[in-house]
Amino acid sequence: WAGLRPGTPDYLPLLRRTAAALWTVNHGIARQARTSIHDNLVRSSLVFEEMLAARASRLELAAQVVVADPRFASILAISGASHSPQYRATVKKVASDFNSITTADLFEVLDAHGHLLASCGRATSSAAARASLVGAAMRGRQVSGILVEDHSHFQVTVTPVSVDRRVVGALLLGAGIAKPPALELQRITNSEVTFADRHEHTGRS
Repeated sequence: WAGLRPGTPDYLPLLRRTAAALWTVNHGIARQARTSIHDNLVRSSLVFEEMLAARASRLELAAQVVVADPRFASILAISGASHSPQYRATVKKVASDFNSITTADLFEVLDAHGHLLASCGRATSSAAARASLVGAAMRGRQVSGILVEDHSHFQVTVTPVSVDRRVVGALLLGAGIAKPPALELQRITNSEVTFADRHEHTGRS
């Protein structure tokens, strides 16, 4: 640049070429960064979907084992006893015995009308939050989904309990989507992970 002074005719084209080169380099770096971020998000999304699918399979299998047990099914086959405190205490005792094996965050037993008989997990769900899933299960099919309760997310499955081809109740099993899944997802994707419900964080790595 010897002999060139700012403002001279020879100086201005060189300045423009330098600025254009810097813009091109910066634009290329920004584009690579956006591509990398997008690829990481896509990969993380796929990993998360696979994680949820695996968790759903485990919940569904555990629920099927419980409802197939004669001791569990027979207690729900007793009709007209839903309002009896003694009956509810018996249902809760049976449910607690089974959840000592499944260790589910949500373990809730419902009668044939979808009313809660017993809850013995670390958390509870509200009637409004579980209504659509329970309604589908009462039509005789196992359903899974995400339940939001008190700024917490749960992956749940609701399984009908049938006796002599008649639906006599349902079992709701759920696992929280919070810090442990976030840490697992962080380990796999090498990304910071936060689960949120509106403006509330429900779990982060």
